[in-house]
Amino acid sequence: MAQCGQFLAHRFKHSGLGITKVVAPRSGVILAQGVALNLQLPMVVAVTKSPMTSPDGVVHSSSRTAGGVYEDDQTLYLSTEFVRQGDKVLVIDDVLASGKMAAAVVDLVKACGATVAGCGYAAQKSSRPVLCVGAFGVFYFCQDPVARCVPVSS
Repeated sequence: MAQCGQFLAHRFKHSGLGITKVVAPRSGVILAQGVALNLQLPMVVAVTKSPMTSPDGVVHSSSRTAGGVYEDDQTLYLSTEFVRQGDKVLVIDDVLASGKMAAAVVDLVKACGATVAGCGYAAQKSSRPVLCVGAFGVFYFCQDPVARCVPVSS
């Protein structure tokens, strides 16, 4: 996973997107940590319990409907204390299955006033189309972390 984080970071570092933060759901924390460390950027986790923030922070929520490995709907939270207007965010998750989790994180980032610059994943679970591929930004999958990262149409 560390090598995949390194390769994804390398691809996005040289993309010219001006990324300022890495955001991930809990499921993508290990990969996101590797990417953030290699990019030398802060990492923010979209959590499943509403965070306690300062009085100036606004907490946004987004739901991911049940399906796949999640038997119940998942609500994710992100605070404007950590992701703000003007941030260019890279969304990272470990596996892209249906795209519902990625779409929920993207919605949170946008609700905080930030821009989603791109998304990166360790692998895609199926060959069928997913919700967020091609919607915006630059996407990379690290299919073989030792060999290369493969760009996906955007």
